[in-house]
Amino acid sequence: MRETEEHIYPAAEFHIGGLTILASQTIEADSLRFDDPADTWEVKGTDGELPMGVPLTSNWAELRRAYGAALVGSDDDDVRVMFCKLPKLYLYLNGDRETVIPFDDKAVTRIPDGSRIVRIIISLWPFGLSRCAGLQDSRN
Repeated sequence: MRETEEHIYPAAEFHIGGLTILASQTIEADSLRFDDPADTWEVKGTDGELPMGVPLTSNWAELRRAYGAALVGSDDDDVRVMFCKLPKLYLYLNGDRETVIPFDDKAVTRIPDGSRIVRIIISLWPFGLSRCAGLQDSRN
């Protein structure tokens, strides 16, 4: 099962190298529907690469250089980032969310450069993509 703040979703857990992956279905059910594909993937670990060959061990400064403009929010204690180039990929960083508040268009500049990925959510649905329209790449 994959747990969020509001729901519990059926999921299958598997391991590839040093990665732990939960493949889940965003449905109200107690078990997976084997005829339906997973629609959300949660990835933890550091033994892998992101799109464009970016290592999972990259810090925030390296991620910004690689991917550019991003939207920032928060879930629980982690800082959540969605790069406009990758609208279905959500990176959760270990940066202190209190230093990033408020979550405005300057929040990307307040994430500590050394922050690293603690988990990734890949979703079929690109939440927040419309907010990327006209967003400037602020790598200052």
